[in-house]
Amino acid sequence: VECGTAIGYSGLWIAYELQAIGTGKLITIEIDSERASEAQSNFTQAGVNHLIDLRIGDARNVLGKVGSAVDLLFLDNDFQNYLPCFQAIEPQLTNEATLVADNVGIGANKMKDYLDYTRSRYQTELHWFKIDLPWVNRDAIEIAIYRKPSST
Repeated sequence: VECGTAIGYSGLWIAYELQAIGTGKLITIEIDSERASEAQSNFTQAGVNHLIDLRIGDARNVLGKVGSAVDLLFLDNDFQNYLPCFQAIEPQLTNEATLVADNVGIGANKMKDYLDYTRSRYQTELHWFKIDLPWVNRDAIEIAIYRKPSST
């Protein structure tokens, strides 16, 4: 599941990997219908639209309707929505699901609640990389492996 499709760049990479391994489907959620339309066009042009279920709406509301087990959550939407999105999908996460938070370098202060939550519960890895934007030259993603709470 991807929160924040935009024009589909990340979704294309995920779909290419799904195609390579021969299994899986990406559910991607975009709040902006114009961006979603552009993403759908990009998915079709790339020949991976059969691997992608693009849903339009607020991810915080759409996530509760995913309807299947989720083994990857890629957060790339509004930073302040990372924790609410995680909480909305958590019941559907598989044990050892991969959590990926994008833009942790430039948005850490706006997603602090999510970072504090995941860092206090799971082992996380922060990966920095160089970017070429006028206002910043590096950013990061944070990866965590979700562990379902044990039922005692």
